[in-house]
Amino acid sequence: MAKAKKIPEPTPSEPTPMVKWIESTLDRWVSDYTVFGEAQRRSKQFGQSFPFVDSWVIGCLVLSIILYGVSFTTKSVFIEIVILSVMVVRMWEFVPCILNVTMFTKANKGQTDIYDARRTVILMLFNYLEMIFWFATCYSILASHNRLHIAGAPHFIVVFRESLMSMVANSGGGFTRMARSAWVVITIQNVFGLVMTILVAARIVSFLPPPSTTIKGGQG
Repeated sequence: MAKAKKIPEPTPSEPTPMVKWIESTLDRWVSDYTVFGEAQRRSKQFGQSFPFVDSWVIGCLVLSIILYGVSFTTKSVFIEIVILSVMVVRMWEFVPCILNVTMFTKANKGQTDIYDARRTVILMLFNYLEMIFWFATCYSILASHNRLHIAGAPHFIVVFRESLMSMVANSGGGFTRMARSAWVVITIQNVFGLVMTILVAARIVSFLPPPSTTIKGGQG
């Protein structure tokens, strides 16, 4: 009678020195050179850091949406500089955090930054949306200084759509008469966005349950 035999899981290979160096560098980057790392270190004094990370990600997303709206109403150069400074700080945090979560962590409760796969996917999508709003805010400020022209209305929707499409190196034609500074920002978003899109998509796929593969073996 034929019996189904399950194929054994492959044994994970030992990471190379280069991979270990990159992982340790990203860990130091996040913990020692970002506002998030300092705040997370302080939060651990009061218990687990998972609730803090959730609150930080959601809070930063809400902040980006609020400042996006402010960028259309303010005429103060000082306020615009503050907004752009916050954006730069967040971009500085995005790079190591996204690379660390998408490439170097596993769902091992209490020992890594991933508590649950569904939670991680949600947080990564929030980060993705936040990046869209930050670049949209930058485009709004550039438009207020005539560094680019927004074609179409309402401007709030057009700018968000262009920022969304720039995440995959695309354009909807909503920006015209762009100065060099605008092209630089668009190029930076194309690079950041494309890399982030690939990494987040790959990480989500890796969380999907593997198919149950079996082989049939005869028994005499």
